[in-house]
Amino acid sequence: MKISGLLLFCLIGCNGIFGQHNSSAIKWSNSVKLTLNDFGIKTGNSSGLESSGQFYMEFSLHGYDFLSTSFNNKVNNFFLGSASWIDTVGHVELSLKYQQTLFDLSEIYTRHFRKALKMNRWKIAKGFDIAHELNDSIMTELSLRKLAYEKETNYASDEIKQKEWEFIIKNELKELDKFAQN
Repeated sequence: MKISGLLLFCLIGCNGIFGQHNSSAIKWSNSVKLTLNDFGIKTGNSSGLESSGQFYMEFSLHGYDFLSTSFNNKVNNFFLGSASWIDTVGHVELSLKYQQTLFDLSEIYTRHFRKALKMNRWKIAKGFDIAHELNDSIMTELSLRKLAYEKETNYASDEIKQKEWEFIIKNELKELDKFAQN
């Protein structure tokens, strides 16, 4: 009983924050798409690769958060504009489509992470290590999926494959709507 009381005290009294929010970060939104102005670094030297976006997932768990109805709001998906670059001489629209698709893929896996956290909330009651394990697993899946997307669409330049991926992503986001933010 003393161990349970100590665990309960730690969950209430301890603040377990993971990740730090950056002021130049753009939170994923279904209605707002990336624009040229969102990229903090602009180049004019097309050397093959025409853009690079930095994305990250931030999660913050405190005390009894794992029991709350606003649990989805504890996990966020961001585009870090200050660390992202785009070639303004190259195919800007194609680069924006490519980066937006990667951002949307990141949102799918952010929702998978929210779902996994919810499904494992009672394990989280025993400690936040499970959240890190789930995060590592989800990030590995996301990396593999991004590689498949890049290969199949040739970085969004294959219009037919790009449309197929956009359709699949839209459906997956819809299927995971329960794990979107409020």
